[in-house]
Amino acid sequence: MIKIVFILSLLLMSCGKSLLKHDKLSLEKKDYFGDELRIDGYYYYKYPVNESFRYVIYFFYNNGVALHAGAIKEEDILIKEEKFKNGTFYLNVENTKYFWGVFVVNNQNIKIERWYPSSGGPLRTYIREGTILNDTTFHITQFYRNQNGEKTAIESLDEVYHFKKFSPKPDSTNKYTD
Repeated sequence: MIKIVFILSLLLMSCGKSLLKHDKLSLEKKDYFGDELRIDGYYYYKYPVNESFRYVIYFFYNNGVALHAGAIKEEDILIKEEKFKNGTFYLNVENTKYFWGVFVVNNQNIKIERWYPSSGGPLRTYIREGTILNDTTFHITQFYRNQNGEKTAIESLDEVYHFKKFSPKPDSTNKYTD
């Protein structure tokens, strides 16, 4: 019995790439030259954690790419901004798929789709969707998977992102959204 389990384990590991495929993005990457949102900096959502705050940061680019910069402790924001400027942040994320995605603006609606890690399995794509309030603020109200054109695993959110002018932004070049 142990031999059978061992052999099956080896087969699954050797076939893992074909059995466990990462999701593909469902949103089409499109160039963005609109004026609904400013893209000469980044957007952040600030939320409380214990006695402190964290910032979730997104960069948006004219080529339709969205770069998720992670959740950053409030006291580390200036250090992280220096890493954005000097290129070390980009060097650390350029080959990590779950930092990358695309964004789409349609009138006052915004959708951001990117890969998310899963425990032990392939990366799954999820969309954050919401309303643009003005060119420096948007409100994300939904988080879901788009499977074959249908929303699944829907969650309600209440995340208000604010703009911060920032330059230079990290490079948007990556091998995942092209």
